[in-house]
Amino acid sequence: MKTDFLNLLIELGCNKAEATTFSVLAKYPGGVTVLDLSRELNLPRPTIYTHMETFSKLGIAKKGVKENTSFFYPESRGILEQVLDEKITSLSKSKKILGELFEETSASSFKPKFFVYEGPKSYESVWRDILRTKEETFWIWPVKDMLKRVSKDKLEEFHHERIRRNIWMNVLWPDKSKLDIKNSPFLLSPDEKVSLRRVKILPKGFDQDIGYGVYGNKVAFISSGREDYAFVIESKELSQTLKKQFDFFWKISSKY
Repeated sequence: MKTDFLNLLIELGCNKAEATTFSVLAKYPGGVTVLDLSRELNLPRPTIYTHMETFSKLGIAKKGVKENTSFFYPESRGILEQVLDEKITSLSKSKKILGELFEETSASSFKPKFFVYEGPKSYESVWRDILRTKEETFWIWPVKDMLKRVSKDKLEEFHHERIRRNIWMNVLWPDKSKLDIKNSPFLLSPDEKVSLRRVKILPKGFDQDIGYGVYGNKVAFISSGREDYAFVIESKELSQTLKKQFDFFWKISSKY
């Protein structure tokens, strides 16, 4: 069984050493520190951090913060199944293996509330989460500033996949940061029904340097400056509060 699981991880994009590390990480649905993994695997911490970067890129693990200490968590069985669906066409045997090794009850017994994504492509982790959640999204998005660090090609790919999954996006743009959608092909069609996107322009004087959005019980923040980071907070209370704030700004904003 362990050999089958390691082979599955290799199919997902891990090398043999990374697969071994993840098989240990999978035993800790409540999170584990790099130091503890280093001791259990008898590997140096820089090697563990490198493995965690691979897992984050593959979408099979994430980083959380608890009491000022970084913890790493394996994704839930449901998320892992979706990663498999995206990469492999025939998954009957793989899903069975995954189901046996990841009990949903144990994986969901502890859910960290704060997830951090670091690096120039950290925004891609947020987009993947939005696509998997499949919830309508509500964004305050300084689009011109965000384009300084967000790839136009990746943004176009995201919108195509979002539309394919029937995910509506509601966006507020600061007046100084608005774009001409017709001359911005990476934003796709200006037709709301085609792009599944509603856009309004915030009142003049509203300044926003960071993009943030609400989807489901989550709130995502993506930096637009030199600090390459993104983070997601899973909180019903916070998401409801910021959604009310969004609704207020939506009412006083002008049509695009």
